[in-house]
Amino acid sequence: MVVSAVLLIGTAAFAQKQTKPVPKPYTDAELRKMSKDKMKPPSGASFYVGAVDGVPGRFSMLLTDNGQKFVEESYLVNQLEVIAAVMTEAQKFARTEESAGKIPPAITRFADKQEPTFMVDVEKKGDQSRFYVTIQSVAGKKLTVEMGSLKRSNPGSDSEQNELYFKMLDRIRAAIEEGKQQ
Repeated sequence: MVVSAVLLIGTAAFAQKQTKPVPKPYTDAELRKMSKDKMKPPSGASFYVGAVDGVPGRFSMLLTDNGQKFVEESYLVNQLEVIAAVMTEAQKFARTEESAGKIPPAITRFADKQEPTFMVDVEKKGDQSRFYVTIQSVAGKKLTVEMGSLKRSNPGSDSEQNELYFKMLDRIRAAIEEGKQQ
C-alpha cells in the first residue's frame, strides 16, 4: 500500500507544469563580456569564390560591400577564365600612366561581352589606381564594390598583396585550377 501511494504522489508530481524562473536581462557590460571572445561576422567589403557542391566545374561567387549588401552569381570554369583575363588586363592598365592626371579622374571600364555579368572599373587619381568590381547577376541584382588600389610609383609593393582585388584574382585563378582537376 505504501508503494502505491508513493507511485501516485510521483505521478502527480510529473503531471504538474514546472515553471522555470525568468532570467534577469543582461546588462550592456555583461553582454560585452560574453561576446568578447566570440567570432564576429566580417565587416567591410569581401568576396567568396567556391565550388558548388554536386556540380563539377561550377563555382559560386559572392560579393559584399561595406553596408552588407551582396550579390551572388555562379560561373563555369571557362567563365572564370574570362573574368581572370578581364581582371588581369585591368591590373596591367592600372600600372601604367595612361589616362592618369586628368581632372576629373579618368575611369576606365574593363569587361568582356562573353561574360557581361562581371566588370572592373579602374580610377586613376594622383599616383593611385583604384579598382571597383561590379557583378550584375542574371536575376538583375547589381553591386559595385571598391576592391583596393595600387600606387603606380611603387609597383609590386607588399601592400598590393593585401588589397582585396589581388586576393580575389588569386582565388579565381585557384578556382580555375580546381575546376580543371575535377
